[in-house]
Amino acid sequence: MNLRQGAKIAMAAALALTLQTGFAQAWPSRPVQLVVPYPPGGVLDNFARPMAEALSKELGQPVVIDNRAGANGIIGTTRCAKAPADGYTLCISNGDIMSLNPQLYSKLSYNPKADLVPVVRMANMVAAIVVSSSIGAKNLTELAALDKANPGKVNWGTFGTGSTSHVFLTEYNRVFGTHLTHVPYNGSAPLMQALLAGDVQSAMLAHVAVAQYLESGKLRAIAVMGEKRSDFFPGIPTISEQKFDFSGENWIGMTAPAGTPSAVLERVNAAVNKILADAAFRKRSLEALGLEPVGGSRDSFAQYLVREQALWSELISHSKIKLD
Repeated sequence: MNLRQGAKIAMAAALALTLQTGFAQAWPSRPVQLVVPYPPGGVLDNFARPMAEALSKELGQPVVIDNRAGANGIIGTTRCAKAPADGYTLCISNGDIMSLNPQLYSKLSYNPKADLVPVVRMANMVAAIVVSSSIGAKNLTELAALDKANPGKVNWGTFGTGSTSHVFLTEYNRVFGTHLTHVPYNGSAPLMQALLAGDVQSAMLAHVAVAQYLESGKLRAIAVMGEKRSDFFPGIPTISEQKFDFSGENWIGMTAPAGTPSAVLERVNAAVNKILADAAFRKRSLEALGLEPVGGSRDSFAQYLVREQALWSELISHSKIKLD
C-alpha cells in the first residue's frame, strides 16, 4: 500500500465515523420500537415496560413496546431481525431465542449470529430447581437417589418440549444416570397447580413464581441456576456446586438488527447501563420480578453469547431434542 492509498483509506474511515456520529447525535428523531417476542404479563414483558419508560427519558423520544408473541419467541425475533437497521427497532432477547432455538429448529426464520447484534445484557432471571415438600430430597443427589429407588414415579414438569427446563432435565438424567419423567405443561399456572397437587414432584422455576410457596413450606428449593448463589434463594447451592460444569443462567438482553449504526448501539448501551445502576429502578423493576442486574459493554455481551451458544449446542446435541 502506498502513501496515497493509505491516505484515501484513512479519509474514508474518518468520513464514515463523522457521518455515523452525526447520525447518532440526530437519533432518535421519532419513536423507537422495542419488540418483545412474548405476550403481555410475563416476566420479560413486565421488565421491558419500565425499561422502555426509563429509556424514553434517556433518549428524549418514546420507546414503544411491540408485543409479537408466538412460536418460542420466533415470530417477534424474526420481526426484529428483518426490520430496517436504522436504530428505530430494538429487541428483547433471551437464551431461548439466541442459543436454544437455532439448535432445536432446523429451519429457523432468523439467524441470531448474522441477523442480530448484541446491545447489552440487562438482567438474570433467578431460577431454581424446586421439589414438592412431600418428598424428602434436599439436593440434586438426593433427588436422583429418590428416582432410582422409585423407578417411574418421580416426574419433572416443564413449560414444554424444547424449553430450557426440558433440555436441563435431559442433561440431569445423563449426568446422574436417572430417568425422571418429563411432563410438559402449557404455561406456569398449570405447571404450578400440578406441582402443588403432587402430579409432578420437581421443576425448574423462577423465584417470582415460587416465592410464596417456599415461604409457606409447600415447596423446597434444592439448587440455584446461575454462576453464583443468590439472595433470592438464601443458603441454596448452585447446580455447578452439585456435579454440573455449567451455570444454566436465564438471562434477558437487548439486541438490534445487524447493521444498526454502532454509535447508536453504544448510546443505547450507555443509557441502559445508567438505568440499571439506579437503585430505585433496581428495587421497583428488578427485585420485584426476581431479577438481578447485569449490564456491561456490547463486547462483554457478545463474548457471553459465544460461550452460551456453544454450551447449549452441546447440551441439545446430547438431548437429541428437535422441534421440527
